[in-house]
Amino acid sequence: MRESLKHYTPVALLLAGLVLFSAVGTMLIGSTDTTRGGQRVLAVNYPLYIAAREVVGDTDAVSVEQLAGNATGCLHDYQLSPGDRLAISRADMILTVGDTPFLEGIADPAKVVDLAEGLEPLCADHDHEHGHDHHETINDHVWMSPWRYKALVHGVAEALATIDTAHAAAYLANDDRFGGEIDRLRQQLQTAAAALPSRRCVIFHDSLAYLADDLGLTVSLSLDVGEDSGVSAGDLAAVSRLAAEEPGLLLLYDDQYTVRYVGVDGLVPSSQVLRLDTVVSGDRQGNDWLDAMRYNVKVLQEAGR
Repeated sequence: MRESLKHYTPVALLLAGLVLFSAVGTMLIGSTDTTRGGQRVLAVNYPLYIAAREVVGDTDAVSVEQLAGNATGCLHDYQLSPGDRLAISRADMILTVGDTPFLEGIADPAKVVDLAEGLEPLCADHDHEHGHDHHETINDHVWMSPWRYKALVHGVAEALATIDTAHAAAYLANDDRFGGEIDRLRQQLQTAAAALPSRRCVIFHDSLAYLADDLGLTVSLSLDVGEDSGVSAGDLAAVSRLAAEEPGLLLLYDDQYTVRYVGVDGLVPSSQVLRLDTVVSGDRQGNDWLDAMRYNVKVLQEAGR
């Protein structure tokens, strides 16, 4: 009996190791749709993942994965994990938007599709790291502009149609359906924005520049909020001057950050301090982009009362 156990122990250990390796691999990769086969499409962020998932729909010829976990916020300083590198190496197509320095030298350029092209991207107003020289970069949060996100979704559909021609019609039909939902929400956002007390705003994250642009708001000042960011005395003085010039001045925060600047918020009525969902994370229940924009509609409606 003992000899038999000795014989099977190495096999059992090997099988246990394979199971553990598989589990760890799944955790390391941000998100994987393991029920599908065929072509592997890797989206670098959550809004792109939503777009690809909506376009693919019920088609089982393409699996959609997300590079970073859906709890990850902005990817400006993102560091690839071993699981990320594995996902990149096995992807047939990698969907990106704007600058993705973490892919340089790792991803095959022929597999990378930059969906920011043709979307009239805005420029970022500042570097995300304090202490570095200012340089002009593309603001890659294009999904916060509904019309740009609709165009981005269409770009995803066209890209998928090139690697899976058999289901091209299904991808374009799903794109048309999702695009219609985006259009309806854009109209609701614009209607709510029309009742706001001012057309001028201060934004505390450059992602909000896109939403402001879509809503016809003028960004009078862009400040950076984040874990390592803060408002200087000069920033406070600038907001104070703007509030004096425009009593209805809006302060737009990105709700992925818990930071609030009481000294700034106190310069305007609380109804003019808006926390907006920028869709950088979600629970994957339903469509988080649509849910986020519905939430933003309600925030704007409350501010306009």
